[in-house]
Amino acid sequence: TGHKIHHNYIHHNQIKALGYGIVHTYAYTTIAYNLFNYNRHSIAGSGVPNSGYVAHNNVEFGESLSTYFDMHGGYDRNKNYDEEIAGEYVEIYNNTFLGTNHPYNLRGFPTSHRTFEYNICYLSFEDYGNVFPEHSRLEYYWYRDVFVTNNFIGMNIWNLSTEPEWMDHGYGDNFGAIIPEWYQLLGL
Repeated sequence: TGHKIHHNYIHHNQIKALGYGIVHTYAYTTIAYNLFNYNRHSIAGSGVPNSGYVAHNNVEFGESLSTYFDMHGGYDRNKNYDEEIAGEYVEIYNNTFLGTNHPYNLRGFPTSHRTFEYNICYLSFEDYGNVFPEHSRLEYYWYRDVFVTNNFIGMNIWNLSTEPEWMDHGYGDNFGAIIPEWYQLLGL
């Protein structure tokens, strides 16, 4: 427990069904200040109950075979839909996703919590379909107990608008993203 992976450039790990930049099984990991490119998944967890990760302040450049951040669970973890656990927790915040794939795929639900907040995503919300892609019969669980808020979403993320853009993520309340002017991002 307590693993920290930080300040790396992790790239060129692509192969079908493999090719993970960072992958762990029975571990709790903080993944921060990394650059990712050309991975199948830049971050992947096995989804076992005693595992989880916090990913913050990373940049995903976008060349990938699949979703950028991932947590396995349910059928792909044990071929048994009776146990749809996908780790204990996943926290994804303050990351930048510059590609056109889904930023995050959780294939079940964690035993504690999951968050996806304060991230910058290149495509518009409608272009992604939703932040959490549908997967077989687990569609409902993608939104169970998930906290998705305060994400900057849109193709011109650096200078789109100062007005809130309201989006419907399919379940529960709408949330808004305020896309700042470029000088606001720099603190000017």
